[in-house]
Amino acid sequence: MEKAANNILRYDIGRIHRFCVDCLISAGGSSREADVVSDVICSADLRGKESHGVARLRRYAMGLKNGIIAANVSPKLITDTPGTAVIDALNGLGQPACVEGMNIAISKAKNNGIGAVAIRNSNHFGIAGYYAALASNK
Repeated sequence: MEKAANNILRYDIGRIHRFCVDCLISAGGSSREADVVSDVICSADLRGKESHGVARLRRYAMGLKNGIIAANVSPKLITDTPGTAVIDALNGLGQPACVEGMNIAISKAKNNGIGAVAIRNSNHFGIAGYYAALASNK
């Protein structure tokens, strides 16, 4: 942490990301889940969307720890057509399910001109713009 000239505290985003990962893993999440969630919430704070940023870490960690959110799940593909899909997130964290869904949608769009993926049985997924950015980078 450093203090800028205007008395604003500045934190190293890499250290914050690592802290979030460690918290989520200690609450029962897998390293894959923890990395994705941490990336999404850190990105929210960097974009000025604090309501969907690191402030939500406690909610996710307590959800995992108390079994309200299922840990170590791999979303299940329920329906798969050339242009669409439905994924069951199995009550897991929303961020990993949405990243998987967007990756499938991107692939379908490249191959068929359209890609739409619905996700069910998910928990909070963070800032929607994170997933749109994934598609815009492809």
